[in-house]
Amino acid sequence: MSFTRRFTAPISIVLLIIVVVVAPFTILKSNPVISPPVLDPNFELWMGDSGRTHLVVWRSEYVTARGDSISLNRTAFDHMTALKFDLMKQNKSGSTYAFVTQIIDGPRLAALFTLSISVWVLRESSSSAGSEVFGIELNDGTHVLTYFFSTPPMETLVRWDERGVLIQTPRDQWVKVPLDIANQFYNAQWKRPERVTLGIIFGAGSDLTGSRRAYLHNFTWSEQPRAHDDYSTVPPLGQLKHGNEPQLSFVTQQTSRSSVIENWSKDLTIDRGDKAARCR
Repeated sequence: MSFTRRFTAPISIVLLIIVVVVAPFTILKSNPVISPPVLDPNFELWMGDSGRTHLVVWRSEYVTARGDSISLNRTAFDHMTALKFDLMKQNKSGSTYAFVTQIIDGPRLAALFTLSISVWVLRESSSSAGSEVFGIELNDGTHVLTYFFSTPPMETLVRWDERGVLIQTPRDQWVKVPLDIANQFYNAQWKRPERVTLGIIFGAGSDLTGSRRAYLHNFTWSEQPRAHDDYSTVPPLGQLKHGNEPQLSFVTQQTSRSSVIENWSKDLTIDRGDKAARCR
């Protein structure tokens, strides 16, 4: 018994060492991307300042026309914890918007382009005419890719170094939206950047009045391969057909974000059964 016990203990220690040393390499091999692409993906980190709360990880920017208001906060809506955008538009002489951003680079950027990224969105109905601008933007300093949550069918619009993907998101229901970022960069023939600014934009141009609300719940990701989406299979940059297709209102990056809001407010379809207003 003592002889057996003497040799069993060292063998057990050796096996334990093998497991401890080999296991991390096995995990790394099956999970080559470790870093989360998006920090604070469900907007849980807030802090108070002068009676107001604001996000910690995400940077928030607000621009309001006189008499307008816009706010964002974390709330529970329809069994989902989400970032809520609340807009009241009264002034027809300017744009009002909120823009929430974070910079992604290094291993997190590799994850952003490698993993299957999705996000849940919900747009509330409104009795007022016009269409708000609600979307997710990726800006690498040279190119801008924006996913717009809207009423029109899925479509990809291209102008200069900007690319807009219209994703059909019916109102008053949660929609899980896949973000095919790597596919869109590939189709646009853009080089994979070293860093991007990930942004969430919500606002309205001077043509809209009344209140609008929208919700965004939890960026998620997985390593499962995902089939190509219909809106990712588009011709390379410069080869889009014209004719009956709408003329685009993209603007250069030197133009202010308010101008972007103004243009896209007119380009997105009105949501009340009225005629499309994208071709103004």
